[in-house]
Amino acid sequence: MRQTLHRMCVSLLSLALFGEAAMAQKVAVTSVSFPKAQASTSQPVKFQVHNYDFANPYEGKATVGIKDADGTVLCQQEIDLNIPKMGNQDVQLPIRLTTDYGKSYAYTVFVDVDGNQTAQPNMDIKFTMPTTVSAPLTWSADLAGKSVLGYGKFKYFSDPDMFVAQGRVSVVNKGGVETLPITFEKDKQMTVSFSHYSDLASTVTVVADYGERQETVYSEECGISTKLTSHYCSFKADSTAIIRLVATAKGSFNTYGQMQLGQLSVTESKPDLSMDEILSPAASSLCTSADGYEVKVRVKNNSPFDIANPTLAFSFSDQEVSEQYEGTIKAFESLDYTFKTRLQTADAWLGQLKATVTSADDSNADNNSVSSSIRVYAPMTFPYTTGFDAGNDLWTVYDGNNDGVIWGFDSSSSLGNIAYFPADALASNDWLISPAISMPKGRSRLSFYYSGGTRLTQHLRVLMGTEPSVDKMTEVLFDENVKNNGWLNGYHVIDLDEAGLRYFAFQTTGKSDQIIIDNIKIDQAEDLCIGSVDFKEKSGFAKTTSKVSLSYINHGVTPQKNITLRYWLNTADDPYAPTKTPYAEETVADEVQPGETVTYTFEKEADVSKGGETYALVGSIVTKVGEDQQNDLIAGTTSLENWAVPSLPYTQGFEESTTAQKQWTFTQEGTSKWLVGNNTAGAYQGSKSLCHTGKVAEGKEDWAFSEPLQLEKGTYDIAFFYRTTKNYKLATQAQTFRAMLGTAPEADKMTTQLLKEEDLLVSGQWSKKYSGTVTVDEAGTYYLGFGNTTANAQGMTFIDNISVSAHADGQTLPYALNLDADNAEEGMEKYYPSSTVCQWKLTDQEDGSKAEVVERTQMFSDLSYSSDGYLVLPKLQVEKGKEIKLTFDYSLVSELTPDLTLDVFDGTVSNPAAFTKQASLPVVADGSFATTTVTLPAVAVQAEAASSADVVSSADATTNLFVAFRTSAPEDGAAMKNGYIYTAKIKNVSLTYADATGISDINTDNAGVALVGGHVSGNAPIAVYDLAGRKVAEAMTTNGKASLNVSQLNGVYVVKVGDKVVKMIFK
Repeated sequence: MRQTLHRMCVSLLSLALFGEAAMAQKVAVTSVSFPKAQASTSQPVKFQVHNYDFANPYEGKATVGIKDADGTVLCQQEIDLNIPKMGNQDVQLPIRLTTDYGKSYAYTVFVDVDGNQTAQPNMDIKFTMPTTVSAPLTWSADLAGKSVLGYGKFKYFSDPDMFVAQGRVSVVNKGGVETLPITFEKDKQMTVSFSHYSDLASTVTVVADYGERQETVYSEECGISTKLTSHYCSFKADSTAIIRLVATAKGSFNTYGQMQLGQLSVTESKPDLSMDEILSPAASSLCTSADGYEVKVRVKNNSPFDIANPTLAFSFSDQEVSEQYEGTIKAFESLDYTFKTRLQTADAWLGQLKATVTSADDSNADNNSVSSSIRVYAPMTFPYTTGFDAGNDLWTVYDGNNDGVIWGFDSSSSLGNIAYFPADALASNDWLISPAISMPKGRSRLSFYYSGGTRLTQHLRVLMGTEPSVDKMTEVLFDENVKNNGWLNGYHVIDLDEAGLRYFAFQTTGKSDQIIIDNIKIDQAEDLCIGSVDFKEKSGFAKTTSKVSLSYINHGVTPQKNITLRYWLNTADDPYAPTKTPYAEETVADEVQPGETVTYTFEKEADVSKGGETYALVGSIVTKVGEDQQNDLIAGTTSLENWAVPSLPYTQGFEESTTAQKQWTFTQEGTSKWLVGNNTAGAYQGSKSLCHTGKVAEGKEDWAFSEPLQLEKGTYDIAFFYRTTKNYKLATQAQTFRAMLGTAPEADKMTTQLLKEEDLLVSGQWSKKYSGTVTVDEAGTYYLGFGNTTANAQGMTFIDNISVSAHADGQTLPYALNLDADNAEEGMEKYYPSSTVCQWKLTDQEDGSKAEVVERTQMFSDLSYSSDGYLVLPKLQVEKGKEIKLTFDYSLVSELTPDLTLDVFDGTVSNPAAFTKQASLPVVADGSFATTTVTLPAVAVQAEAASSADVVSSADATTNLFVAFRTSAPEDGAAMKNGYIYTAKIKNVSLTYADATGISDINTDNAGVALVGGHVSGNAPIAVYDLAGRKVAEAMTTNGKASLNVSQLNGVYVVKVGDKVVKMIFK
């Protein structure tokens, strides 16, 4: 026994080992990092092995190695692999390869494991080693594409003599500029200099690439550029290296920008000072001044050596100044130096201000000076005004955030001569500074006109200062957000204790949209500026009158009173015109101080009672104050709509979404809300619907209330379609809502519940329908309300195609559907009118007739669109208790699904959920029309005795009936993909009672009633009523019998014989 067990164990172990050895493996070399084209000629061999098995890790032995182009194995070794499923393992071979500059190489890196099923487990690599250049490398355009190369998206352009990349951030950041390998003298100090430009904020990095090792020798955060910026750094190279420039732009994935890198030099480090810029005076126009102006410059040390005691100088006109800086400028640092001697500007002059730095240690004289053009002018006299007719008019532009987007001047604009800030900046901090103005002591004013854009809100400040520099602008006169795209009048009162020179600055900040400035006045004039004209009432239903208010501001320097105002009431058919008679004109006695605002409400209210009309206002100041009349007239910014109360029948499909959003009333609890949205998948018809989204706070309810409906006492039919988010089937996506009717758009006034759905999921292509009848006991104004209490954050509720109509009976039998009539489809319903559901359409036939046709084409099948909806005949009014004969011609062709049927339904409510299938008709193979008759069962009769001997209600004798057709194809389009291509047709539809004469019992006993030869006879008194309950004939008994002549009656009547009631048809 032991021997047998031992042999069995050995066999099982062998089987297990065999099974492991036979397991399919899927490993391969997936990437090789070395060898490659690089700076160093000595290279390791590094690569990755990947496990392509989705289900299993790989653990086992493998042979890895590298072969040359002749197939000679240069190195191989057996290693242990332990790779998770779809994972990688890094491998380095114990060998270094020598790859000479300028030569080409080809290798195969391989991996070998037992049972490997990967088609290509090895990787072939080819590369050419670059040639080298010797230091120093001094930039010239001849180096581009030779010793200095762009990679990624960076391409060289002779103008601007730079490598340029532009596009999305994700594109710009995939490249840079690099040299060929440079042979350096070991430990020699080298300086890298280059230029950079970017209209996005970025980080600039210099990398020395030695092959296996990369060293970052410089990195700097850079803002948005307005010009090429020079950069300098220094390092000591220990071997041959590639010098690489990398600039990483900042911004979201789709942010668009341009980057420039270039003018790259790598030279032996030597002392180098440069005059970088003139910091002040920043203005290009300076007022004559006996005191002169401060001169401040920035000097940069572009070398790794400290430089002591440089000489700084400036010259302008016949003034020349030279000063010694007593100190040291550290390596790669800057010095902001303010000259002790001021710039002389006593006389008007136009010339160049030149600033220079020199040092005995400086090895580069090419960058020692900068210049700027300066105009010296006499101060402007008071009062001052400009419309920028002469361009910049000595105004100075200052780019505070260095993005290159600045104030400009335009004389070709349709607005005339203007100053403007453009709309294409990502952000702004930009200044427009006036020339010096000789201001008087006491009170004066600033007045100007401005306009903005429509995309973003720009911010505008106006400041006053004593010098034309940003830091001297200390008094804020105006500080407003600007988003008007028409002219507004800015204003501020100025009070000075002493006369003197003042400058005025317009500053933009924040997000960028355009700002336009014109007609600047600094004077002591009087003026009134109209501020607004508004309705006190808001748009709504059944409006009658509205108060009107008008505001105006004193834009002068002294108080004003007894101001006459007027307004015009305008409509589309009666617009404003200067010659139009004002609607109201009234005088305000109140005094208004400079800078103060008066808001006046007119005593005469505006008549806004015309239903469906939109009213607008224009307001005006009549009293003339000052010479500026441009700001005396204004149009109201908000119109008043008097919405007409909807009439019955009422329908709301929300396709006029803007109107519906305004006219419906919404309440919101937290972030969840009702809204009228554009959602084709959620809409029953069209592309828009009422929808609710979000999680409703616990214990709260979001409401959507309809327009007001004027309902008389009576009975009304109400219907609407509803669904949840398509394809959302999880419990966490279910919706809970209710539909109500009430007397006000308020939750506590919703008193009649129409429908309540809890944890609803309608995720297929078809919506559900609510259809019900409501009796209104008191005439008045009513509202539909939809309340949502969904506790789930996922999913949405959709409501569409709401209808409210007075309840009415349908057409009586016999009935024939005349498809040739102009109103052939009047009263018909077609479910569901969606672009993804096949539609029944009235279509001409070859024989000249017309038919209702539905066709599911190959396109509907390919796109998984749904099958046909229901075709419902107009509402019928039929007698209870009687079978109905439905006769029609039909055609049904369906080659792919021959078992498809055309189904016939009926129901007392027009709602697919309430329909009952009564017949299924087969395919007509040859496509011709077949005539068929379907017997619809009688509608059951409720047995109730008449409550009065004189009046009998006809409500129990008849009922509504709806007859519908659709094919048996599945509702879900996905179940019909690549199938169910069919055509169904219907015409010549007629309905009659199956028994055209005789008695249909209302009770089970006919009470001994008989109809013989135009006479009704019975064994009790006989009374005949029409369906309106009116008694039309009667007969008393004689000897226990009664007989009544009914030969003159035609139609359906209710016959009462004693205490029994029957229904009869007389012909």
